[in-house]
Amino acid sequence: MKRSVGLSLAVSLIIGACVVAHAADVVSLNVVGYYTVDIANGFSLIGIPMEKIPAYRGTITANTTNVITDANATWFDGEFSQGVVGKEANGASTFFVEIATTNGSAFEGRYYTIITNSPNTLTVKNTDFLASDLLNKPYKIVAHNRIRDIFGEPTNPILQGGVSATVADNIYRWSGAGWASSIYCKTNTSHWMQGLSIADNMIVGRDEGLFINRRGAATNITVAGEVLQNAQGIVIGNGFSIIGGASVVDKAIVDAGLTGALTGGSSANTADNIYEWSGGGWAAAVYFRTNDMHWRQGLSNVDNTFLIRARKSYFINRKGSSTEWMRTSPLLVP
Repeated sequence: MKRSVGLSLAVSLIIGACVVAHAADVVSLNVVGYYTVDIANGFSLIGIPMEKIPAYRGTITANTTNVITDANATWFDGEFSQGVVGKEANGASTFFVEIATTNGSAFEGRYYTIITNSPNTLTVKNTDFLASDLLNKPYKIVAHNRIRDIFGEPTNPILQGGVSATVADNIYRWSGAGWASSIYCKTNTSHWMQGLSIADNMIVGRDEGLFINRRGAATNITVAGEVLQNAQGIVIGNGFSIIGGASVVDKAIVDAGLTGALTGGSSANTADNIYEWSGGGWAAAVYFRTNDMHWRQGLSNVDNTFLIRARKSYFINRKGSSTEWMRTSPLLVP
């Protein structure tokens, strides 16, 4: 997608700005707008194609294995602490740091959830870097999408609510070993719930997919925010993962960056597999066949016909150790 095409997404800076509270916090350098995600009757496997507008941008001046320092920052203590209130219009917020280089360097597009902060340091979790690995890298601080951001405030949900999960629309998340308990809007409490826990502010990871069971007619959600300029560094662990990703364009699988990331084989039995939800079930596995160096679905060559789509997620079975999928930005394609 050329930049001129991408700019057609910039329908309204105001719409995008509403995602991260106050206008003074908005630090967007890229295409801003909104994107519609369709939800069919029955089951849909969706992805969230945009990030919220960054609350801050800077350059890393030092890092340990879990603390990122920006000597030029002047934040308030706890300004980006996990569960902070007052940063967005409703509820508690959780922020992440995203490494924002655009030159293909190590850790580009990786993101790390912030636990707490001092005036110029961010303590983050689930890290994979060593001391000084992030030196001089540009970064941005972004609020995670939450259930309430994606599916509406619990007092006015986009999905159908109910007094229990058995009568409401359901949102399912993959736990790594199976489906977690469903999330639904409980109408008699006006909260998004997961079991007995309130899920209004539950975060949805940038690369995470969601499986929706819609009981009524087809509907859609509107996601506002920023088109990523940097690549997405998506870590795919061993076993099954539901991977979405903040991308606003469809790409043929041969051009999607997965050829080097996933392990091929002589058959689907020996290769990493990608599964697409067809609406009525899982389609046949797609894999990279090393015998002829093509992406295959059954006997068909699907190099250019199987699309990794914006707004959708895919079930990936990684048979080896963790790998990284570098999903490039449409803004950098000539």
